[in-house]
Amino acid sequence: MLVEAIKNLVEKGIKINLKIAGNLTDSFDINTIKNINEIQYLGIVNGEKKRDLLLQSNLICLPTFYKMEGQPISLIEGMATGNVILTTNHAGIPDICNEKNGFICLKDDLNSLQNSLEFICNLNREELIKISLFNYKMASEKYTLDIFINKLINIFYKCLN
Repeated sequence: MLVEAIKNLVEKGIKINLKIAGNLTDSFDINTIKNINEIQYLGIVNGEKKRDLLLQSNLICLPTFYKMEGQPISLIEGMATGNVILTTNHAGIPDICNEKNGFICLKDDLNSLQNSLEFICNLNREELIKISLFNYKMASEKYTLDIFINKLINIFYKCLN
């Protein structure tokens, strides 16, 4: 669905590039993007390569609707590198994504996804910088390894008492 939304936006003359990273689902046919210059499949990206990819990006788009998806770490990684978030109102995602740091599209809805992408593409530089700085700050204050460990230790202490 994301690929279709990007194709439609490119046909409308919107400047947008999509880099797909990670495992592909069984239903995704890689041949559908072979001749589209604006879409690139990178495969699984880890470590510094993933960090560099996120740092070079403006947006992380995860229009998920998978039953087992709770609170995707990829969204937090995107926030930590100052990306705008575009995702769905699914599971624990609304706990980290709101109108200050990203956008929510409807699950499994091409028009909603495409309209959200187009809206983000039309944001001015100041709006993008504002969201980017907000996300970086939020991730730095809420989602570091030290904060996670301290919260986990507090949970253990509560369970022991």
